[in-house]
Amino acid sequence: MIRSVEELKTLYNLDKITVVADRGFNSGANLEHLCSGGHDFVISYTLKRSAASFKELVWDEGGWTTHVDPDTGELLSRSKIVEQTLEVKVPIAKGDVSAETKKRRGRSRKYSMEEIPVKIHLTWSGLKRSMITWPNAQATALS
Repeated sequence: MIRSVEELKTLYNLDKITVVADRGFNSGANLEHLCSGGHDFVISYTLKRSAASFKELVWDEGGWTTHVDPDTGELLSRSKIVEQTLEVKVPIAKGDVSAETKKRRGRSRKYSMEEIPVKIHLTWSGLKRSMITWPNAQATALS
């Protein structure tokens, strides 16, 4: 994705872009590149495969906005935006090994840990999808 972002910037003479991608593009290197370059991103996650700390954001009852059908009173959806720092692994370039990345013994680290500020937009829908009978919970990381 990094090469594609740089090619788009050059081709269309852009300073800032917004990347909308699925979960497969959310590597630490991609997110760090977008964030350090001043770009925005929207990446979708499903609750089912998320980390426990991420699931805690969903189960926390505070901050949700509820959307109800005015005719039936049925709960249609809920949403909330949470600001958080995302810790990601970023590969270290081969010639970029410093004293900070060296282990005390053995080989140098292959990645560094970087923190990226994100806004997480959590959504919940009561609508059923095909044969699935439980509500679908999703989250989108917004830079």
